Amino acid sequence: MNNKKGIKNWNGLILIFLVGMLGMTSCKSTTAVQTDGSVQTKPARFLLKKMETNALDFEWFNGKAKIKYVDMTQNRSIKASIRIQKGKQIWMSFSLFGFEGARVKITPDSVFVINRINKEYTAKSLSYLEQQFKLPASYPLVEALLVGNPATIKGSEYTVAIKNNQYLLNTKTPADATYILNGLTYQLARLIIKDEQQQKVDIEFKEYEATEDGRQFSYLRDIIISSPKRGNASTSINYTKVQFDVEKQMNFKIPNGYKVVD
Repeated sequence: MNNKKGIKNWNGLILIFLVGMLGMTSCKSTTAVQTDGSVQTKPARFLLKKMETNALDFEWFNGKAKIKYVDMTQNRSIKASIRIQKGKQIWMSFSLFGFEGARVKITPDSVFVINRINKEYTAKSLSYLEQQFKLPASYPLVEALLVGNPATIKGSEYTVAIKNNQYLLNTKTPADATYILNGLTYQLARLIIKDEQQQKVDIEFKEYEATEDGRQFSYLRDIIISSPKRGNASTSINYTKVQFDVEKQMNFKIPNGYKVVD
């Protein structure tokens, strides 16, 4: 791996994980704007309540995943271990060719990245994501993305459409967001967010299956970010193992001699 590109490789992947998650509460109003006759029209409040019911409740989350990351300059396949202590911290380890290349810790206000390839580390506030992508970011919604829970925008008004046996919930403020739900199960199938800079985050939630304790979990996520300034990047996250409510250690120590990078 080129040392000059190493930190960008890992940080680009991490940012793909984090962007696209916005504030989480109920909507103000509902308008049905389109149907195709295949499923019955439902108000936004009903659909949001169904998404809330389908959301996974947990205190601890442990997952292992295979990740493929592609952007304008690289095509990487890596493995990841992801651990979450709900509301407190997220720990992630990324491995390439059997060796740990990066370790990440996310708290309610900060993001820390250890780059073992270049012997560097970086520390950013969550507001960095807002500066980079012009979207409000919050820790609970990073959790939501990693476990596959829906995230709706605080205080927004929604319209409802039906297309191809799916419900489309759309809001325009503070960002243009569309939540696409399965017409039968109401599970989140896709989330599309656009900002005023014409950047777009498109997340597909696929392969819902029951975990060992019977929870419905999306084992495959496809994430695409497109930007007029930064180009396109995509990540495929294929979970191979998932475990809930088993406490795990989250060791995170910056080695002596590692250089701070912006």
